[in-house]
Amino acid sequence: MLRAIVIESSPMELAWLVEMIVSCDACVEGCFSKTKGLVKKILELKPDIVFLDAVIGQMDGLMVGRRIRDGDDGIKLIFLAEDGKYAAEAYSVGATDFLLKPLIKERVAMALGRVG
Repeated sequence: MLRAIVIESSPMELAWLVEMIVSCDACVEGCFSKTKGLVKKILELKPDIVFLDAVIGQMDGLMVGRRIRDGDDGIKLIFLAEDGKYAAEAYSVGATDFLLKPLIKERVAMALGRVG
């Protein structure tokens, strides 16, 4: 079973994404909406996959992705955004996938399929 962490600034979207991930038979090991101490926590948990909002709090999600990648290049990153303007940079960080909001279960399932 894939182990996931979700980083999403919107509580409603966070809950919806967690529900979709669990319905795809993956395990959500952590949910975060703030970036303080986040990279260290992710590197300690060593999930298979991180769903990461491209824009969160004081540190943008792309910077969080870079720091995760620097600490462990085996963790798969899936970026989330309301538009495609972050896609090129997300892939330059090493994204496995880039999902546009609003999220739909079929795309979340496809992204999980690329990892596991």
